[in-house]
Parts: sequence; C-alpha cells; structure tokens
Amino acid sequence: AGEGINVGISMNLFVYDCPSSIPPAIVPDGDIYNCTKDDEAEAAAIIPYFYREIGEEEPSYEHCLEKVRYYIADNGFYFWKNNSGKTVACCSCKLNDRFALINSVYTFPNERRKHYAQNLVYRVTRKVSDMGYIPMLYTDADYKASNNCYENIGYILRGKICTIELKL
Repeated sequence: AGEGINVGISMNLFVYDCPSSIPPAIVPDGDIYNCTKDDEAEAAAIIPYFYREIGEEEPSYEHCLEKVRYYIADNGFYFWKNNSGKTVACCSCKLNDRFALINSVYTFPNERRKHYAQNLVYRVTRKVSDMGYIPMLYTDADYKASNNCYENIGYILRGKICTIELKL
C-alpha cells in the first residue's frame, strides 16, 4: 500500500477451539433439534441467509440443498427450535479425524440476543466433545457479538487468518 498499490483485507477470521465447554449463563426457551432428511428444504432455505450475512456470494438453492444433504446424512445439521416449534437458529458440524468443525451458525435477525445460537453451539460442542472430538470453529474476526458468544461457552482464540487481495 505504501507503494501506491490498492490492497485490502478480503477475509478476516478468528480460529477457535474448545478444550472445555462452559454452560451458558442464560438458557432460552426451546431445544436443539437434529435435522433429518425431512428438514432438507428448510435447512437449504436458511443457508443463503448465512452467506449474505458474512458478505459472501449467495449460493444457488441447489448448492445449498447439496450442502445440507451432506451434513444431514452425517447427523451434522442442527436447528434450535423455540417453544412454539419455530426454527430460530441453525449450525452444522463436520467430524474429521480428531476435530469437529462447527460452522454455518446463523440466527434469524428478529431472534438475536436471545441466546439461541450460544445454546445451540454449546449443545453441539458438548455432543462432539463427549464423542472424543476437539470442537473448532472459524468466525468473522470483526463480529464481536459472535466471538463473545463463543468465548463465553469456553472457546479459546488460537489463531487469526487474514487474506489480503489487490483491489482493482
């Protein structure tokens, strides 16, 4: 940049793991729900919201459907449903060797600040920890609310990833 080249950060992530989870201070109404084949359409419809939220190009419905089928086939896609049975948050989890990567965490805007995602991630974290996996997740480094959410349930910042690109 000092030489007049227009550069900027295109991706700024934090890398977390959770060696020991901490129960959330506030438990909201509802409960975790492990998605099944019957939930594919609903889950695929939520995924574009996640991409839009993080500023990425929104994938096609077919791509989202393929993605959720992959996770659901492995018992790795979850909703948090409130007491009315309404889906208010979601996340996915992929098991790999010793690690469980939790991602696609999303809460509908009108349901935020009610601790749904925090409790969902905590419950998935506990599940995979009990199975012997080390829970991990990547977050938007600039989204303080989600980073605080994860840190409050025991996630520890282990690294930072930053991608610099030329701005043409």
